[in-house]
Amino acid sequence: MHNFLKYILRIAGLAVLIFSINSCKENVESAVDPPILSNWYVQSSGITNNLKCVYFLDPFTGYAVGNSFPNDSGKVIKTTDGGNSWFKKPVVVNSSSLTSVFFFDALSGFAVGSVGTVIKTTDGGSSWQVVNVPTNSYLNGVNFFDPDNGLISGYNGTILRTSDRGLNWQAEDSLTPQALNQICISGPSEAFIPGEVGVMVYTSDKGQNWSMQISGVPYSLRSAAFVNGNTGIACGQNGAIIRTTNKGTNWITVATNPSYAFTSVTFSDSNTAIIVGDFGKIIKSTDLGESWSNVLQVTPYFLRYVTFVNNLEGWAVGETGTILHTVRGAD
Repeated sequence: MHNFLKYILRIAGLAVLIFSINSCKENVESAVDPPILSNWYVQSSGITNNLKCVYFLDPFTGYAVGNSFPNDSGKVIKTTDGGNSWFKKPVVVNSSSLTSVFFFDALSGFAVGSVGTVIKTTDGGSSWQVVNVPTNSYLNGVNFFDPDNGLISGYNGTILRTSDRGLNWQAEDSLTPQALNQICISGPSEAFIPGEVGVMVYTSDKGQNWSMQISGVPYSLRSAAFVNGNTGIACGQNGAIIRTTNKGTNWITVATNPSYAFTSVTFSDSNTAIIVGDFGKIIKSTDLGESWSNVLQVTPYFLRYVTFVNNLEGWAVGETGTILHTVRGAD
């Protein structure tokens, strides 16, 4: 009789578990599969500032930028040993936050941030000079097509363009008043910039002229990445993932989930895409964004940017100075 009761309780417990799983599935709109093992590990940044962007020139030399609070000298940090050690590069500007960083080579780079801040270095980040630009909007992204031609994006539909290596910047008509986020350079003359309320703008002439695309989602889109001239992925709030295979003529919604936001997407190779976001979430696709798998969580802190220098080595940064690193691919 005792064994019979144990059997009945086991069956009842199994039924409750199955009901719970099915209930969860009904309330989550997502194309993300269960977790896979993680090859990511935490590096010590030496700061508590929230980091918003990371850029690596090669597997050894990289820069990360973020908020100045509580230590103003911690806005820019640099590594020359692949992130095993990071050191601060003091910057004194009228800005509480740096949001994006880009380097041409070992010496020359730009960073942008709040209050229309644009700064430039020509000595590998040892010193920075303020660059005058025609806006005081909060700036979210900086990227270059080539050493001469580059773009900056920001609030109020801000797009700034340079054709002289960043000596001068001029405002371009983005066709939207919405905030524009990270800049994706998708070809020698082409770029996409995602923005608020599902905005996506595109240029085919290095930023002189822009057109609007229909993303198909009403959520803030934070980041986009293209693996070739036609195939790209964008991600954003409400767990939104959208995908195109025809240069943005059509964007298809792959997944949404109101439980979290995605903040950055990149490709590590010709098939593999990685997205990071809230609560330390990392997801991976090996079929150009058609399906996704969760990577086992290694931090609870929100991640804000991810980049790879080759198919194996990548970094992600986020809140409280969080830096994650992998040398074994996106798993």
